[in-house]
Amino acid sequence: IALVVITGIERLDPIIALVVAANILITGARLVRRSLSGLLDRALEPEEISRIEDVLDVYRAKSISFHALRHRDSGKIHWVDVHLLFPDNISLKEAHRVATEIEKNVCSAMDRAVVITTHLECDGDHDAMHPGEDTSLTVNEDSSPSA
Repeated sequence: IALVVITGIERLDPIIALVVAANILITGARLVRRSLSGLLDRALEPEEISRIEDVLDVYRAKSISFHALRHRDSGKIHWVDVHLLFPDNISLKEAHRVATEIEKNVCSAMDRAVVITTHLECDGDHDAMHPGEDTSLTVNEDSSPSA
């Protein structure tokens, strides 16, 4: 209203009102989106997934493979779950030590807090212990998901 009095342009009032209304709507939409994103999980970014897979790939030379890599981002925390397949002749103590080392290395490779769960399995009897398991989440030697 003050600009209308100063300038004498009566059409200025509704134009300014529309600009202010648009600003309120845009700000409100951003607040709602930010609030909802805090309630919903999302997939990790491809470069974050690559960092996890790079850590896991280091252990292939030690005959330790992995499959069923699952991950999600929940606000400030990455959640990671992976099945580690160890050679049959490795002791539980050694497998646990290596799994803990992998967990620490994955956490160090990420830029935020990570909660990682590893499931230890023997490579030799895996298929017998899990018949009919969905292998769509299995990661091949080239680190790409197999179908």
